[in-house]
Amino acid sequence: QLGDHTTKVTLVGGTGAGSVHEVTFGVEEYVLPRFEVIMATDQTSILTSYYNTGSSEVTGTINAVYVFGEMVKGKAHLSILRNAYYQRYISSSSEETTYQVLATSEVDLTGDEITFRLLFDKSYIYPGDSLVVEASVVDSATGERQNGTATIPVAYQGGDLTSRLELADGGSIFKPGLPALLKITLAQPGGSIPSSDFLASGGDIKLVMSQAFVSYTHSGQIARKV
Repeated sequence: QLGDHTTKVTLVGGTGAGSVHEVTFGVEEYVLPRFEVIMATDQTSILTSYYNTGSSEVTGTINAVYVFGEMVKGKAHLSILRNAYYQRYISSSSEETTYQVLATSEVDLTGDEITFRLLFDKSYIYPGDSLVVEASVVDSATGERQNGTATIPVAYQGGDLTSRLELADGGSIFKPGLPALLKITLAQPGGSIPSSDFLASGGDIKLVMSQAFVSYTHSGQIARKV
C-alpha cells in the first residue's frame, strides 16, 4: 500500500523490558525508466606514472534508447570523475567527496549514436585510481533524466618489461646435444606488447645461459646371482 507506514518493536523481557522503538518509512509507486543510457569507451585503461605532465583523452560513444527501441533526443552532460580514494586516508572530514571532476562537456543527442572526446590533465591521476566516465542524459520530450557510466582503471606505465622464455614447439624438456628453438615473449606493465621503437630505445636484450646441477639419490635392491 502506498503512503507512510510505521513499524513498532517492543522489548518483552530482559534489560530494558517494555521499551519501544518505532521506525517510519514511505512506500511510493515505482515507475520504470522510459529509456537507458549506454556508454562505451575506446580505452580499457589509462597508463600513467607517479610524475605526470600533459594531457590525456577519453573517447567513446553514447546511446540513449527508449525501452521500445527508438533513440532519445535531448542533451547529455559528460563528466570524467576521478575516484580519489587516497583522500579518505589523509582527511579527517567524513563529508569530503571521494570524486574529483577532471573534465566536463555537453553534447546534443539528435537520435543517432554520439561520439565524444574529453581531454583531462594527467597530473591529477595516479596508478591505482579509477576514472568514472558519466553521461547524464535529459530527454527533451519528457524532461526525464537517466545516467550511464563506464569505469576505466589507471595503470602504472613504467619502463620495466616482464619476460617469458619457452620452447617454440611448446615442449618443456631440453634434449641434450640437440639444437633448441626458443621463444621469448616481452610485455609491458598492463600486458601490452612493446613496439620495436620502444625496444630500440631501451638498449640491448641479452640471453644468458647457465648450467644448473641437479643432485639426487636412488636406492634399490641389487640382484645377486647365486
